[in-house]
This record gives sequence, C-alpha cells and structure tokens, in this order.
Amino acid sequence: MCTLDLDYSEARLFKINPILVHLNKKIQEMYTPGQNLALDESLLMWKGWLEICQLIPNKAANRGVKTYEICESQTGYLWRFEIHAHKKAQPQQCENPLDASTPAIVLKLVQGLENKGYTLWMHNFY
Repeated sequence: MCTLDLDYSEARLFKINPILVHLNKKIQEMYTPGQNLALDESLLMWKGWLEICQLIPNKAANRGVKTYEICESQTGYLWRFEIHAHKKAQPQQCENPLDASTPAIVLKLVQGLENKGYTLWMHNFY
C-alpha cells in the first residue's frame, strides 16, 4: 500500500497537479519577463459545482476558482500561477511566520526569480 503525504489543499488538486506543473513549466520556458512583475489574485468564473469554488460578493465575477499569479507588468504575461484550494477549517499556529499560507504562496510564486534584479509589486494583502 502506498500513502502520499499531502496536505488538505494539495489532496484536492491531486489529479490535475501534473497538468498545473507542466503548464507553469512551459509558460516560464516560453518567455523571459521584464524587470517589473506584479503579484495578485484572480477569480476565474465558474458557475458549475466544484469543491474549490469560492464566492466573493464584491467581485464582478463573484463565483469561481481563485488563483494567485505573477505577471509581467508591461505586457500582462502570466509567468506563474497557483490555484487556491482552501485550507482546513482549523488554522495551525506556525512557529516560523514564513510557513503561514500567505507568505508561503508568495515564496512559492517567486521561486526561481530571487536575486535576479526583478521588482515585485503587490498590494497590502501580501
């Protein structure tokens, strides 16, 4: 018997994770971004039933799949993305603040861009 050590959000995306990894890899191979990058979240509209759908009333498309993205500021080219798949209802206290969900998302998205002269723009949520 084989068991995988996946957290709750990773388990929800288990079946499509190879596709997400492949897409991110190909997107990054096709283009070298300029110096200014923007980090933001996006809501991809989805009206059907999906376990990872979110309802955000103040958005124009208020129901859908939430993604976190790094895009080039000048062209809007999507350079990397992660799908938000919810965490467990009981948040755990982290000894290291970088292990909390928001800093972990930022660090995962900028992986490979460190110390290369990029400027990352984001709003105060991050």
